[in-house]
Amino acid sequence: MNKYLACGFLALLTYQTLSMPVVNDVGFFNNSCHFCEEIIDIVEKDVNVFNKTITDIIVVIRDICSDIPGPSGKECIYILDNIQQIMKWVDGGMNASTVCHKIGFCNTTIISCLDEL
Repeated sequence: MNKYLACGFLALLTYQTLSMPVVNDVGFFNNSCHFCEEIIDIVEKDVNVFNKTITDIIVVIRDICSDIPGPSGKECIYILDNIQQIMKWVDGGMNASTVCHKIGFCNTTIISCLDEL
């Protein structure tokens, strides 16, 4: 099996198994990554623009999480459960993309494999 076919099969299998559709250079979409970045963007704006407290941000994120069903709801709760550390990172200058990579929602395994194509 040539490396391009193997890489494509691995990407397809990973996509179907994880069902985690990140728009990247090659067209894959990772819902977990996108969702995480959207939530962290909210945290970022609340901290840096609106100067909200952690209590205010927890209320906002909790409200968002309560409206989200399925796996994304669990990801939202994970972000909520780790909000103190996430806020430290944001306050330290990390952007949403970096935070989401750090907590594992933006997996680039498929991207690096497809970069060879």
